[in-house]
Amino acid sequence: MSALKSELPFLEVKKTAQSDPVVSSMVNLREKITDLETKADQLEKRISGSRLDIRV
Repeated sequence: MSALKSELPFLEVKKTAQSDPVVSSMVNLREKITDLETKADQLEKRISGSRLDIRV
């Protein structure tokens, strides 16, 4: 479970046919954030599994 999800519980909204546009756009943002978190985790695993020395 991501830290972001626990900080923003109000974004956990169920989709309904008559949902308000703001609510549905918040749901879309939540889905995009979740997707980006998943991709970031995958990249982190790929980078940590490689022998590259990455300095920021």
